[in-house]
Amino acid sequence: MNVTIKDVAERAGVAPSTVSRVLSDSKSISDKTKEKVRKAMAELHYYPNLTARSLVSKRSKVIGLVLPQASDAFYQNPFFPTVLRGINEVAAENGFSLLLNTGNGDQERLRHIQRMVNGRLVDGLIFLYAIEDDPIINFVRQSATPFVIIGQATDWQTNFVDNNNVDLGLLATQYLIDQGKKNIAFIGSAYPQIFVKSRYQGYQKAHEASHLEANPDWIFRPDQFLVKNGFEMAREVAAIPEIDAAVIVDQLVARGFKEGVRYVCPDRQIAAMTFKPYRSDFSQGIHQAYININAIELGKRAFQVLFDALNDQHSDQEIRYYHEIVKAELVQGNAD
Repeated sequence: MNVTIKDVAERAGVAPSTVSRVLSDSKSISDKTKEKVRKAMAELHYYPNLTARSLVSKRSKVIGLVLPQASDAFYQNPFFPTVLRGINEVAAENGFSLLLNTGNGDQERLRHIQRMVNGRLVDGLIFLYAIEDDPIINFVRQSATPFVIIGQATDWQTNFVDNNNVDLGLLATQYLIDQGKKNIAFIGSAYPQIFVKSRYQGYQKAHEASHLEANPDWIFRPDQFLVKNGFEMAREVAAIPEIDAAVIVDQLVARGFKEGVRYVCPDRQIAAMTFKPYRSDFSQGIHQAYININAIELGKRAFQVLFDALNDQHSDQEIRYYHEIVKAELVQGNAD
């Protein structure tokens, strides 16, 4: 027999309307009463009909996560599980579930998002990437669905959470310059990702501040962020004897680059600075310096920004746009 709200109310000794308010986590109900009702629900194995509740509240309590195009680079890159961990932690605390979306190509991903938005399967969306003139972001913006981008938005009427990637590019490059490196390559991406452009701007600024020339022939653009691409970049860099260091925007590419340098030109010392999603434990062993971009905090703040935007939407407040910068850190190396 199906257990109803009335059964829960009778077991808890409260009115059915009180059970309904507990289900919606109403602030008008005391913590003591909530605990009593939830205990009765557990004893009776009562599970609320989430679909029915969403029709009444007009909230699904589900957040859609828009991932980049499905590829080896996505599934292998440690940034994504790390930022997802941060999002999930805060989402669970607020009673939200997550619905992931990806696909092979922009059109397939767009169709998935259209179904999610038009079918009211989600209350809002978090984009785990930022590129210019994205058709998916354009659709979501026109649909008036609240969303936040993890990355730099192209306009200020967009919620976003990011690092200051210009400063990070400058910090990484300046660190190499301070280590005595003068001929520094930049290994970015073949795709128009905004964070790559920003880190390159920082790379240029560091050269200007130190009165060094940033050689445009020393800019490399791998097709994907994979270890094998880093190995290929090492071969290209090794062919230029002047280069003594490299700023590498992706951790996996940096790993392949270091392996490639050891294999292709073991007698050369080519330093590398990269960006990692978290602070690694190097209590033992040798490591080079890197920038910790604090991806868990990026995920946490992204959910909180979207949560605030959703609350604004359901109140009489004027629409506001939230822009947050998460602080990164330089982790010193012991092999420099």
